Amino acid sequence: MANHFPKQLSFFVSSTFVDLQQYREAVRAGIKKIRAQVNDNLFYQRADPQAPERASVDEVLKSDYLILILAHRFGTIPPGETRSITEIEFDTAEESGIPVLAFFAKEDYPWNPQFMEKEQPGKLQEFKKKVAAKHVPAPFTTPESLELAVTQAISALGRQIEPLPEWTPEITVKPTASLDEIADVYLPLGLAEDGLPMALHVSRSDDLALSISDIAKAWKITGETGVDARLGSYFKELVRGAEQTGRARGIHSLNLPPGGVASCYLSKKRVFEIFPGTILSLLLPSPALESRTFTLLSESTNAISVLAEGQERFLAISISDGKRFVAVCDSGGEKSPILAREFIDETFLKLKGQFAIKAEDKILSTGTMDEYANSLTGIFQTKMDNKGTARIQVNFQFERLDIIRVIQGLLNKVGQDYHQRGIIHGDIKPQNCLIGTDGARLIDGLNVPVGNISQAITAAWAAPEQIAMRPVAESTDIYPIALMLLNLLSGMIAGEIVRYLVPFGIGKHRVVAIVHNPSVYLNRQDPTIPQAGEKEWSTFLETCLRFDPAERSASARDCTARLDELVSKFPPQGQVSCQLARGELQMVRNLDGDVQIHRILHDDPYGIVLMVKCPNCGEINRSEARFCSKCGCIVAR
Repeated sequence: MANHFPKQLSFFVSSTFVDLQQYREAVRAGIKKIRAQVNDNLFYQRADPQAPERASVDEVLKSDYLILILAHRFGTIPPGETRSITEIEFDTAEESGIPVLAFFAKEDYPWNPQFMEKEQPGKLQEFKKKVAAKHVPAPFTTPESLELAVTQAISALGRQIEPLPEWTPEITVKPTASLDEIADVYLPLGLAEDGLPMALHVSRSDDLALSISDIAKAWKITGETGVDARLGSYFKELVRGAEQTGRARGIHSLNLPPGGVASCYLSKKRVFEIFPGTILSLLLPSPALESRTFTLLSESTNAISVLAEGQERFLAISISDGKRFVAVCDSGGEKSPILAREFIDETFLKLKGQFAIKAEDKILSTGTMDEYANSLTGIFQTKMDNKGTARIQVNFQFERLDIIRVIQGLLNKVGQDYHQRGIIHGDIKPQNCLIGTDGARLIDGLNVPVGNISQAITAAWAAPEQIAMRPVAESTDIYPIALMLLNLLSGMIAGEIVRYLVPFGIGKHRVVAIVHNPSVYLNRQDPTIPQAGEKEWSTFLETCLRFDPAERSASARDCTARLDELVSKFPPQGQVSCQLARGELQMVRNLDGDVQIHRILHDDPYGIVLMVKCPNCGEINRSEARFCSKCGCIVAR
């Protein structure tokens, strides 16, 4: 595949920070329009684990040119230094023979007094004299004038720099109606938890590469001439037929509430394979016990609602309007989808938290969630390859107190949506607790009437009475919420382990272990809870984890009131962290025609499908394809 990006020059942008942010962005935008790469210590000055001056010096040494922007501040002076970080960067370039392009703000141009040097004006003037003695600084006033001055200076360099050809993304998102016309397509899939748009790669066409390869080998053995050309013609017809067949695959009619029928695409992968993990399941891993959900009784129970971790739950996408649903299917070989519920988007943009963007094991940027999108876009553009991908990792940290409030919301929800109707959820666990735009949400409940026996359990989170096949109570739902709190507070439990032999299916049994009336220990080496509140928090959790449901908090309301009291008196400290396991980051053209970073998810049972571009017509084919599916020519690999 041809490289869209010619050899680039690298420019390091050096300036003071708070007063020149708009100017730096103008310079970055100008350089990005020409054939050059921008290195800007905006990305790592605040985040690198090294001292900031050391981090920026390392980047200066990697650059072809240093762009020095000086206005009316001398800048930060690191401990043990007499020079500012900006002067250190300039001196590093001079000592290393890296050319400098200097730009000074015009002295008579009006400037914000807040950004005028007051403490050390003499140092600033001495620095400017040192620069002017070796270079001829170009004047600037507005951000636009600086952008023009910088691009003119770069254009005047001895080395010719041609405009960068417009880059075309390999992936274009299509409307969901395309499912009726195209077998293999990228569909819009809403927003990911971090606010980035998602696209689902649907792959329905047959892979004919191996069949054609076998035919080619057989023909070549006979010594016939023109085999490749003839095969190309045959392959084009075969692909056309496979495409027509593929369009109908996965399309089902679903009954939608409150009425009506919709034609929907049903995913090949199960929901939890496309969306591995909810926010809470990423932040609160399951205890080290059996974590699968399984039915306890015979096949006469309503097993369709309690299958293992959404094992038979699939994503359904309406072809007409792109609405997303979750459908359940019989466990037989053929899918007989039944609509379960609407798909619910999660978000952690409303949580208090920070991000850290890394590439090549180096932290490039940190900040709060409202700075995340701009930082990610800027870094991604500098790290992006010619395929529109970049090896970037993002770590998120959220305030523990914020997650406590989410759990309080879950308690309120279970009380209002379930207990008031005389039923329990029965399968509360992080995988069934969502953080939506409107707060905490509970999904996929077993809806067991109070006083009945639960049909299924998730052993790692189930209350003892569910495992022992005894009648459930409202406090049955409090037990797993207490386990989530225990996990969040870095607590540990100790006590006698009781093992139960429980039936599931017909003639099958499974051993499930549970700790009987556990003692709760909060780690003093991890100051999550103020020491004065350890006893009260431990007592609260121990009460919620009692073996006998009658000895726990009587209701979700009582539990919420006690939790409110503890949070007010002894608020949990610190943060919990996670990485978002949600597809690959890639630049994609969206439905509006804009190029934007997407999280790409794949509905392919064999995982990620690599692609190769046809050198003749530009069609994107599977990597193992021998012939182009559009023009039929041989695909170079």
